[in-house]
Amino acid sequence: MSAVVEGRFPSLIFLSVSLLFASACSDQTVSNPEETTDFASMVLTNGVVYTMDEQGTVASALAIRNGEIVYVGEDAAANEYVGNDTQVIDLAGKMVVPGFVDGHSHPPMREISALTNWQIDALEPNLEVYREGLRAYAVANPDKPILTGFGLQLNAFKDDELTAAFIDEIVSDRPVLLTDNSGHGMLVNTIALEMSNITRETQDPPGGRVYRDEDGNPTGYLSNASSLLSPDFAREELSPEDYMSAWRQYEDVSAPKGITAVQVPSSSLPPSVTRPLLAEYFQTGDAKMRVNFLTTVRPGGLSLEEVLAELKDAQQYVSDWQMVNGVKIWLDGVPECKSAYLLQPYAHTAKVASDYRGTLNWPEAEYNDMILTLDAEGYQMQAHAMGDASARLFIDGVARAAEVNGTRDARHTMIHANLITMKDIERMGDLGIYAAVSPLWSYREPVFGPMELKMLGKVRYYLEYQFKKMVELGVIMSGSADQPVTPDDRPLFGIEVGVTRSSPYPGQQGDPSFVRDPEQALSVMDMLAVYTINGAKQMHMEHLIGSLEPGKKADLVILEKDITAIDPADISETKILQTIVDGRMVYTAN
Repeated sequence: MSAVVEGRFPSLIFLSVSLLFASACSDQTVSNPEETTDFASMVLTNGVVYTMDEQGTVASALAIRNGEIVYVGEDAAANEYVGNDTQVIDLAGKMVVPGFVDGHSHPPMREISALTNWQIDALEPNLEVYREGLRAYAVANPDKPILTGFGLQLNAFKDDELTAAFIDEIVSDRPVLLTDNSGHGMLVNTIALEMSNITRETQDPPGGRVYRDEDGNPTGYLSNASSLLSPDFAREELSPEDYMSAWRQYEDVSAPKGITAVQVPSSSLPPSVTRPLLAEYFQTGDAKMRVNFLTTVRPGGLSLEEVLAELKDAQQYVSDWQMVNGVKIWLDGVPECKSAYLLQPYAHTAKVASDYRGTLNWPEAEYNDMILTLDAEGYQMQAHAMGDASARLFIDGVARAAEVNGTRDARHTMIHANLITMKDIERMGDLGIYAAVSPLWSYREPVFGPMELKMLGKVRYYLEYQFKKMVELGVIMSGSADQPVTPDDRPLFGIEVGVTRSSPYPGQQGDPSFVRDPEQALSVMDMLAVYTINGAKQMHMEHLIGSLEPGKKADLVILEKDITAIDPADISETKILQTIVDGRMVYTAN
């Protein structure tokens, strides 16, 4: 039996509360409805309202006024808030949950990418399909001096096929840069290598790798090494208008998924440009998404002093819609690019040197100085860590900061947190380290899974994504899609995978060949916490969102069924009927 919401209550309590719904409801008000002078703008009744509050309250009704929840409890009392202009929604037994929080994604990168890139991730991962797609894209864009694409799936290639020759046979007279679906690797053609002067003498950049053939010549695949490319390949400059158009598109496609808040680690524009743009947009009253906007720090980029100055300046843009409270760094790369930093060497099937353990992006001393300083200033650090060695380095840094600066509710967060030793998971719980996990990576999925198995070997592959152990040891997990790395960012799909550890997709559901480590499955209520209150806490916004309580913002989702009471394999097919943000209906299903 696993615990939820920081281990405060067992999962079975939720089941009991749901079954005993009529007697389990509790009233929560900010004022006595008989004494109020203002009626609600919206009242929802006759439903199953999972509040996700500290007590695990399940109610039947709630009332909204001025964008906030003013009442949660029973139908009879909620009816006291109904006036002539109140919109009343009879839920007829349907489920209500807080708006879903994506704990780590990169919006609106996908929408921006569509403006200038060949969208490879829309294609079947097949070499012939890729060839036809690239040929068509080149023909359709004869005047583009550089062709770029995003979403190349590495598992479409054999080791000896992932070379510049694959592109050269189609386009050889202008540079082609194809970013893989991890966002960390890139396949380029020969002319791009030549124009960038990348040769057998070229040194690997810090934390990066130039893949080479048996003779030491570059193959054309670069892992975390795009810094070596010619500055002439700089992407087309993005206008503020294009950025905001892309942001609104992201909101529009997110509302039907029930996503009402997102943590964004980086921007296609400098944060000094993006934050005021969003702040101005949020004042229009049209926004559909709350955001926590981090500052991304890279080796050789902003100095620590410059980072602190930027964060201090950014506080002027903090509001109920936008939080700015920390930085994001990459400690390592990804297993499929052989750039995750491991405690033990890569598997022999990775076909690398027998002592190769991956790469560390940050000199350890610089990282330690950064987290000590940020922690002392009250900021949060979020670190991409996909190897067990990078995970340990991050945990060590957090422990040192706590020892030097004193313990506080820092909520430093490990992004992805996929491969961690059991001892280090226990340390995460003790230190209050959060984990922004991607549940859609935790089953035997066909995109990253085969590459991880090949690079890590079977033992470490099945030691990844230890969700149940994390919860049992007190690690607070948020749910993330890492979109556009994972194009599918639907929270209900992530919830289903967290519960079943199997594929949520037609043709794969129920197939045991897609099941991975079912002992690490969580309950539905565990996963609801991951995608609601836990994500809000990670964003330092739980005073506003994440649970349905009086005084909090009215960000919520109405589902056609109570997903705690159905076959878990049906969760992903459950229809989202309505999404409400700040008390406004931003999506209604047809």
